[in-house]
Amino acid sequence: MKSKMMLLHLSAVAVTVAMYFYVLNEDFHKTWCELMSCTRTEKTDQHIVNGSSVWCTFTEHGKRLCSFKNLYFKPQENLFLFLLSEDSVVSGIGGKEDLKSFDASAVLNHNRFHLQIVPVSADDNIIGRNLSFLDSVFALWRFKMDNIMHVLHDDLLPLYYTYSHICNGDIELCREKYRLFFVDDGGIGTLHEWYKLFSTKEPIQATELKSHDVICFIHCHVGLVSNSLWYQYGFGRPQGPIKNLNLHGHLLLQFSAFIKKKLNLSSVKKSERQKQGVLLSRQINRRILNEMELINSMKQTYHSIFHDESLRIHKLDLSTNDTKTLVSLIHNSDIVIGMHGSAMILCLFVKPGALVIEIFPFGINPDYVSPVKALSKVAGSFFNYFQWVNEKENNSFPNENAHQLHGGISHLSEGQKAYIRSIKEVPAVECCHNTVYLYRMFQDTVVGQEFLALFSKAILEHNSSAHTTSGTKENLIEHWYFPAQVRNLTCVVNNQKIAVKWMTPLNVKTNHKYEITLSSGDWHLSVTAEKTDVLATVPPNAKMKTIQVWVKCIAQGAESLDAYTECSNG
Repeated sequence: MKSKMMLLHLSAVAVTVAMYFYVLNEDFHKTWCELMSCTRTEKTDQHIVNGSSVWCTFTEHGKRLCSFKNLYFKPQENLFLFLLSEDSVVSGIGGKEDLKSFDASAVLNHNRFHLQIVPVSADDNIIGRNLSFLDSVFALWRFKMDNIMHVLHDDLLPLYYTYSHICNGDIELCREKYRLFFVDDGGIGTLHEWYKLFSTKEPIQATELKSHDVICFIHCHVGLVSNSLWYQYGFGRPQGPIKNLNLHGHLLLQFSAFIKKKLNLSSVKKSERQKQGVLLSRQINRRILNEMELINSMKQTYHSIFHDESLRIHKLDLSTNDTKTLVSLIHNSDIVIGMHGSAMILCLFVKPGALVIEIFPFGINPDYVSPVKALSKVAGSFFNYFQWVNEKENNSFPNENAHQLHGGISHLSEGQKAYIRSIKEVPAVECCHNTVYLYRMFQDTVVGQEFLALFSKAILEHNSSAHTTSGTKENLIEHWYFPAQVRNLTCVVNNQKIAVKWMTPLNVKTNHKYEITLSSGDWHLSVTAEKTDVLATVPPNAKMKTIQVWVKCIAQGAESLDAYTECSNG
């Protein structure tokens, strides 16, 4: 009897323990779902019948923007499952090859950043039971999440532009709707706070979902607009600026204003007698070895030119200053100086009209390597850019014992070392491990007194009355302007004479001309006019039964569409 009671007691304990672990498991999932705003349910026939769907559109550079419904994710295998059913919709997809993977990055000419999609059916029993559901996510494969240049240029500017595209300019709507889902395995990263600005919810990392069998993203966006890119890193071609851009500085100012608003920044009222400057410092490699001397020399030079003004220079670096401090000081500075490097991309946040001076190590050509110089060439760029390259090799200090990816050459033979040292200017190179390029790029530099000549020229131009600011509304209008068609185009034929008249286009006032083309069977005539009528004489014996007439307006270097009419000779 006693043993029977003990057995019953142990059974009760076992049930209690089992219930405890069940509750613990459910509480854990409940807590996770509260954090992730997800729901958990068993698979139902309705979810199977609805299946997965996708709608895609193409943008510039062949990039696709795709919206998925019911896209399943298997975290343990890092695979996305597309559940095919009778209700599935596949739109904007050319064929099976296009369905296999989707680009989750804006980076050009790189095949790494693709989501793998696997088609499955309900009969495959792959999805299983006890699904977790998340509503609206934006799948993003971060390029280099610990490098501020890449975070801004390759991830966040394209994300901003994509939000504007898919939410019709309402960035806040997209921030409310989407939670960022990082499909890479890069961890949180030191610049995570930048990404958090783009969603009202905490971003999710794929690595956080490993304890789940399958997640269903009820709505999932994949794909970034790449129109905001202006630089490419040498994948399959030498690195350098992207050609034939449609990017305009006005977009960059909008992005800058968005970031500043999210960081709750405002302009600081400053003394008219003191200019503010920033020196972006590097602490590990590609250093300026005489920073304090350089700062003092610039302050003295400035005061010697503008006797009633002084220059205050803040030294900033990414390792010791938080995001808000960096952006705030740069935004409120008149001058930004720095060694070429990722931190220079923070020039995106300078106020319009600011002066930017970029310094380069010996042997490095800015035309090949500088995203900031390329940015200064974008239509509507809003800052004045100057460059200074160290031309004295004895002021250059290579780090030959560093890791080979940071310019080290100690692992090479003496002959190879001698060859690398002999290269005095590095040509444009493809990514990513060109030894000559790395050797010169990661040199430390003593900035010589000759820099002050450039500095003097730059500040004089910056302070001159002729100094102008780009990136303005007028500049944007000029960038996109073209004349409308001419109005009320008519023509009258009288013997061998053709009188053509029209009205000035709606959006044209001055400084314009017209190109008129007439054609009838065996003859063709083109004339140019500045007035709104021409009287053309056609060749003798030319057939004139039906005359076709085209008139085009040219204003501010842009052409209108052709206006067209026909006239008969009776």
